[in-house]
Order: sequence, then structure tokens, then C-alpha cells
Amino acid sequence: MSDGNLKRNLILLDISMSTLNIGIAVATTLLSVYLNILGFSGTDIGLVNAITAIATGLMFFLAGKVSDAIGRRIPIVASCLLTAVVGATIYFTSNPFVVILMMVMNGVSLGIRTPAYIALISESENANRATFSFSVFYTATLIGSLLGTIPSGILVDFYGFSFTFLLLAIFSLAAVPFAWFLQEPHSFSDKVGQEKLESKMQVPLKGFYEIIKENRSLLFFAIAIMFHSFSFSVIYPYIPLYALKDINLNNTETGIVISIWHIGLLLTQIPFGRLADKKGASLILLAHFVLSSIAWTIFPFSASFLGAMVAILLFGIVGSMDMPSRRTLISQLSAQGELASTVGYVGFLVELAGVVGYAFGGFLWDNISHTSPFFLAAAVNIVGVLLLMKVRASQVRR
Repeated sequence: MSDGNLKRNLILLDISMSTLNIGIAVATTLLSVYLNILGFSGTDIGLVNAITAIATGLMFFLAGKVSDAIGRRIPIVASCLLTAVVGATIYFTSNPFVVILMMVMNGVSLGIRTPAYIALISESENANRATFSFSVFYTATLIGSLLGTIPSGILVDFYGFSFTFLLLAIFSLAAVPFAWFLQEPHSFSDKVGQEKLESKMQVPLKGFYEIIKENRSLLFFAIAIMFHSFSFSVIYPYIPLYALKDINLNNTETGIVISIWHIGLLLTQIPFGRLADKKGASLILLAHFVLSSIAWTIFPFSASFLGAMVAILLFGIVGSMDMPSRRTLISQLSAQGELASTVGYVGFLVELAGVVGYAFGGFLWDNISHTSPFFLAAAVNIVGVLLLMKVRASQVRR
């Protein structure tokens, strides 16, 4: 594929995923609040997120293999269509069991598309520009998230929660044409792809064991990300709930606070991507881990709308160091021809860690205090810092 077509591919992917993210942000910014209104306790919300994480992890595991066998475009298109079904279904019913099922399906959708788009970006750029390309991609998707987050609270106050899920369906369908015209960076023949897929499906976690037994850095990286995922999952569903119940904000103010998070991400994503290309993805990811613990500790001390905005802005700035560096580092640590599969394996393990984090966070929220999830997450995350330091040290020695 020519350089021009590769760039066209990246542009189409950016537009498709940012369009999808508008709908996702509109519908999910206050999702924990919606579940609370439906009668879910903090523990219930944690368990729902845990079940969703299991579904996402399983799809990471399977979809990475499928993507390496049949290509990147089909999984991305399928994910957009499935998300549209999720939005339309919740729009027509508020039955709690159906809502839970659709949340799980939304997790499945995330698991389907993520290994595919990570591999697509990695294969569409040379190594010394990969982090920058990931930064541009995440900046584009953040713009979509911001466009959905800012009006989310206002839309809920005026039109109700169900309307936001109708918008999710509309924007998901709008993303499909852009994804449909993506081109594969290299060929995936039907026969070879089928043989490769059958081979991969015969060795589930054994395949990952074969990958990591000769790659200690990838092993330490995966475990570090698992601890980080556990820690973030402990607090993530309860950030908007904390703003509503403990800082006493309304839906509109909570939506604005979450949008400030996205603004922080948006403003610093590309600069940190460029810095990672120059200084190394492992260094920037390590800084993200360290500063995350600090940011999570600060947030519970917010006592006002302004204080919450300042604290959540730090979440955004620190968060912008994460995904471009993480995706680049896993690309650097993966063997050629196994990138999407490796992303799937690691994603599966990360989501499993998230399952425990969501459940534990709900228990702490209901039984200890509303601040305890934040403090525990900051402490456990330090284990990930120590493991990632080993990965960084091994790269420096090379």
C-alpha cells in the first residue's frame, strides 16, 4: 500500500472512531448515575462493570486472533454495528436486565475493535512515528468524546437518559461508512487466513505462554498493566457518583466536570506522544503510572465544583500519557505478525484484573467509605510502577 493510502487509512479510522466516541460519551458519561436511579447499589454497579470487563477481555482474546487472520476492517465495522444495536435497544427499554445485557454487549464491541485498530495504526506507520500516530488517533477520539460529554448532563436533564442511547445508535451507524472504506495495510488471503485462524484457536492461553516465556519484558509489562487496570477499575465507575453524592453537583455540573477530564487529555495527548517518540514510550508510561497515584489521591479532597474541575483536569493531563505510550510499547515488545494477538492476550488479562477491581471498588464504596476506593487504588498502583521500572531498565540496557 502506498504512503498516500496509508495516510488515508489513518484519517478514515480517526473519523470513524471519533464519530463512534461522540455517541459513546453521550450515553456513558452518566451511566453509573443511570444505574443508581434504576436501583443499583455501588456493589451492583461494580459487579455490572466486572461482568462487562469479562466480556471485553474474552473478546480481546478472541478478536485479536481473528484480526490477525482475516484483517482489520471487518472487526471495526462489526463493532460499530453492534454498538448501534446496544444504543437502540436501551432506548426502547429501561428493563434493568436488558440494560445489563446491553452493557455487556458494549464491552464485547470494545473488545472486537480495539486489537484491530491498534494493529491497523501500527502497520500504517513506521516505528519512529508510531507514538505520534497513536497520539493523533486518541486526540481525534477525544474530540469525539468531548463533543459527547459536554452536553450529556444537559441532555439528560431535558430529555432523559433514554434519549442519550438513541444518539449512541445514530452516531454508531454514522461511523460505519468511514470504517467500511478502510484498506488492509497488507493482504489477508482467505485460505491462509483460515489456516492461521484455525491454528491460533487451537492454542488459547498456551499461545501467550509461548510468547512470554522468551520475552520477560512483555511478561513484566503485562503484569504491570494488570495492576494499573485493577487500580483504575476500583475508582472509575464511582467518579461521577462521587461528584453527585459527595461534592453535591447536579447532572449538568457532573457532565461538565467529566468533560474537563477530556479537555485535559485533548490538550496534552499529542505533546506527550511526541515526547514519547523522542524519550521512549516506557519512560512516559512510567511517569503516567506514578502521577496517576497522585491524581487519584487528590480527587477525594475536592469540595466544590471548581475543586472537582481542577482535580479532574489533572486526571486528563496524566491520562494523556497512557494509551499512545502503552500501545507503542506493546508494539515494540511484540513479535512480528503477532501484534493483534498479543494486544488481545494482554487486553484479556487486563480486563480480568479490571473485573476484580470493579467488584472490590463496589464493596469499598458501600461498606467502607466513598473515599476508600481512591486511596486503595493509589496504593496498589505502586506495584505496577515497580514492575514497569523493570521493563524500562531492560529497554535502556539494550
